[in-house]
Amino acid sequence: MKKTALLLFFLIIAGQALGKSTIGRVTFGSYFSDENFKRNTAEGKSNDFLIFSSRFYLKGDKAAPYNHDFALDLRGKYDFYGKLDKDKQTLHDEYDAHPRQAYIKKSRRSHGLEYQLGRFSVDGVGINYVDGLQTNYKLNSTFKLGAYGGLIPKLTGEQKYSFNSKSKQSGVLLFFRPRRLGFRKYFFSSHGFSIQGYGSQTDRSFLHSHNSYIWGRRGRFYSNIVLDFVPRTFLQKGDFSISSDLSKKVSAELGWGTHDNLAISRSKTKREVKYSNRYGEVTTKLSYDFWEYNGIFIEGKIQRRKSDSSYSNQSTVGLDFPRFLKKEFSLYSYFSFRNDYEKKEYKANLALSYFARLWELFIDQSISQQNYDNNQVLRPIVAELGWAYFWARGLMTTFSYQYSTNANVDIYQVLFKLSYRFGSKPSAPLREGAPKKGHL
Repeated sequence: MKKTALLLFFLIIAGQALGKSTIGRVTFGSYFSDENFKRNTAEGKSNDFLIFSSRFYLKGDKAAPYNHDFALDLRGKYDFYGKLDKDKQTLHDEYDAHPRQAYIKKSRRSHGLEYQLGRFSVDGVGINYVDGLQTNYKLNSTFKLGAYGGLIPKLTGEQKYSFNSKSKQSGVLLFFRPRRLGFRKYFFSSHGFSIQGYGSQTDRSFLHSHNSYIWGRRGRFYSNIVLDFVPRTFLQKGDFSISSDLSKKVSAELGWGTHDNLAISRSKTKREVKYSNRYGEVTTKLSYDFWEYNGIFIEGKIQRRKSDSSYSNQSTVGLDFPRFLKKEFSLYSYFSFRNDYEKKEYKANLALSYFARLWELFIDQSISQQNYDNNQVLRPIVAELGWAYFWARGLMTTFSYQYSTNANVDIYQVLFKLSYRFGSKPSAPLREGAPKKGHL
């Protein structure tokens, strides 16, 4: 523990000394969940989770001696019930620590050669992380060509990041981002072809294409396509959405998507390929603002499952008041009906938030009734209370408590985080660590 604290201290000092501008975060948190089944099951009558986690993140710009950018993201997790003893059928504690990111990077504003080396994410082309090297050549301020290659630090089905010398990946990249579109317009397009393999065997090759265009107050276009060629040719993912203002008070959204996820796992040298059940969906949303983004909305979604050609549909009507009564209050509420593949669900939700200068408080409550095809009826209730306090510009505490219940189980969940942000780079007040309302 002392060695870890000493290492973090030297990393902070080194980052401050080397980088012209640095920013960093230190976060500690814990998560506890207690599940109590109302009837005895084969696994027992309770199921608990207890996790302690920590994170250290440091990023610097134009570090000496060659004006490189750098980033270091260290994660640690202590899971009290994370390891299974298969012989005794008991759970034991397990600790995992790894660098999520660790790289140096050279960037260009106009044209020239860029590169990054270490463990990093390849943005915009569907690659989470790679242990290796990425090089880009900026033709001008708009076009950029690139290539990357290295190892896969986290295999499908594994929980930990590690060094996998036989799991390899590489690809070529194309980026397009025009600079001069005006103050209220933005366009970004990225495309990449990637190959992933184990040893000399190719596990997967795929094309990833992403496009995003923003204009005006609510004008949005988004597309994301993943086309696989190995182990077979098929459209794994296709998402398209567009939204725009129809008038000063009315806006509309339309989306279409198709999904068929692919999972490739290995046991030693044996490869296993799994395909999910393909489904397609169409979503719509119509919003009407009474004043300053406060208004009512109507949503609809239809989903079709390919295996049995069955349909699922959902209709939602709700209120969204980011400034309810006063600027310090926020209100979000909706009622929805969902005719699912195996049940019909009626759900009502109410979320109320209060924002003060140094603290925030929110309450989220949802009640639903689920009528299953086998005549089973469940009435889940989920209640959540969240609180955040800003001790200083860089120091923040968040706490969330959630209670869930239905006819089968009671679940109690607690999340706590303490985050400290430091560095010479100017930053907005810290907003990290709080879970999304209703999503502990």
